[in-house]
Amino acid sequence: MVFIQIELIQLGGTIGVHTKQKNYIGFLVPTLKRAAILRKYANYQSHSPLFAFSSKSINWKSRRITGLEYVNGRWNRRSFPFPKVIYNCCYGDKRALLKRFEKTIGPQKCFNALSRFSKWAIYQILADSPLQSYLPKSHTYDSNQLITFLEEYRTAFLKPNYGSKGQGILRVECSLTGTYTLAEQTWDPSFVTSDPSALITLLENKMGTKKYLIQKEIRMKKINDRSVDFRVMVQKNGQGNWAITGELVRFANRQSYLSNLFTRSDSLQNVLAGLYQQWPQKAATLIHEIHKVCLGVAERLDQHYGHIAELGIDITIDHSDQIWLIEVNSRPSKMIFKVLDHFAFSITRINVCSISSAVSFSSELFRIPSKAVGLGKPMRT
Repeated sequence: MVFIQIELIQLGGTIGVHTKQKNYIGFLVPTLKRAAILRKYANYQSHSPLFAFSSKSINWKSRRITGLEYVNGRWNRRSFPFPKVIYNCCYGDKRALLKRFEKTIGPQKCFNALSRFSKWAIYQILADSPLQSYLPKSHTYDSNQLITFLEEYRTAFLKPNYGSKGQGILRVECSLTGTYTLAEQTWDPSFVTSDPSALITLLENKMGTKKYLIQKEIRMKKINDRSVDFRVMVQKNGQGNWAITGELVRFANRQSYLSNLFTRSDSLQNVLAGLYQQWPQKAATLIHEIHKVCLGVAERLDQHYGHIAELGIDITIDHSDQIWLIEVNSRPSKMIFKVLDHFAFSITRINVCSISSAVSFSSELFRIPSKAVGLGKPMRT
């Protein structure tokens, strides 16, 4: 069954029939088993009904898609017309598929075409911008480059070029006496040697065929002997502008250098207010600069990749209060904000804001005022 809206239009002495399809938003998911994502947005369908589909359920010839919708607490599987806007929920590079869609539904109507970033590509894009001063020195992995790095900086992180959740991150250190140590997740070394070739052999066995990045270690500010970093959620609002919609501080385990494996979290305002209790203006200045950096990152990457809907940006500060950009996440987890529901940001609003731009964009295609979409407004800075 196809949903068609019919309008009767008086044309002189005759009546014409004008039809238009509902302005669907299609959620591209890896498989229809992952369609449960629609539950987050079921109460916000308003003028833009949602359905989930996979790449295997597309009939290009008939321009129809077999998908799932979630309405009134029930799942319905049926055939849909091509959506007016597509929101990509898959990991990996879907640019070829979405470009094919845009030949049919029109340009600039697919969000998050690239949902897995290359750390090295992100570094190069941001290094060629005013944000360069916030980037830790980085380089693609090369054994000679690593030894040079260690001679200059003494410590370095090795990170998979494509990776998330702290998986595969290694910490390497070289003492002034020429002793090399390797640590994996914890501060305690798992390997010690004075032979750089032995270190390289072990590292390359661990890295396998994956491409890695060398990144200078930032001496993160610690609170109660725990390294801390800040996850900032940046999303496009209903007007298509970037806005800060969530932020929290992650406290790493005392035994770990990875804040991804955090055991405690709190709001950014709470933590910085406590940290700079004697200098409240310092806390306010840092928050303002963090927001400025994150919005700048989003705008820069949006210009380069086009039509991104949301980003999770990891920031930290060192002992001299210098702000550093650690990582940019294309598919950020929103559940980590659940603990902050009693603070200024809520997981519900973050989920809603993640598609607000797509819903508004779809509505504008049909000349429906964006204010009619009924989505909460993200906090702007």
